[in-house]
Amino acid sequence: TFHPDGRVTGNTIKSSGNVIQVVNATTQTRTTVSSNTNTYYATDLTASITPSAASSKILIQATGNYYIIGGTAGGISIFRDGSNLSPSPNGSMTTVSSGSGNEQGAWSLHFLDPANSTSSITYNVRMARLAGSDNFYIPADGNYQPLVITLLEIAG
Repeated sequence: TFHPDGRVTGNTIKSSGNVIQVVNATTQTRTTVSSNTNTYYATDLTASITPSAASSKILIQATGNYYIIGGTAGGISIFRDGSNLSPSPNGSMTTVSSGSGNEQGAWSLHFLDPANSTSSITYNVRMARLAGSDNFYIPADGNYQPLVITLLEIAG
C-alpha cells in the first residue's frame, strides 16, 4: 500500500525497476538572483529521501516556472547534499533566457541518481544568473503555481 507520506506497507515487491517509495514537496517561496553570475543559489524547493537499499536509484522530477528580465540568461539545476548533479560545464541542467524583453515560462528537470547509500539524501533545486546583469526569479510569482519536486526510489 502506498501512503500519501511516501511510506509503503504490506507485502512489497522490490524487484528491479519497481517504485519503493515516493516523496513530494512544494513551495511558493520566490527566490531572486540579482548578482554573481554563475553562482548557484538555493531555492526553497527541497526534499529528502532515505533509500531502503544502496543499490536503489532515485528519480528526481522537479517543475516550476520562472520570470527573467530582458537580456539575462539563467540556469537551473538539482543539487544532492550540496553537490551539483549537472554534467554541463556551466552547471545548468536547463537554461532559460530572454532577448530584449522580459520573459516568463516553464521549466522541468528529470534526473536518475544512484543512491549508493541508505542514509538520508537531500535534493535541492538551485538557480544562477549565467549572463546579463538583471534579475532572474523562480517561481515567476510567489502567489500561485508552486514549484514541485518528486523523488521516487526505484529498486536496483
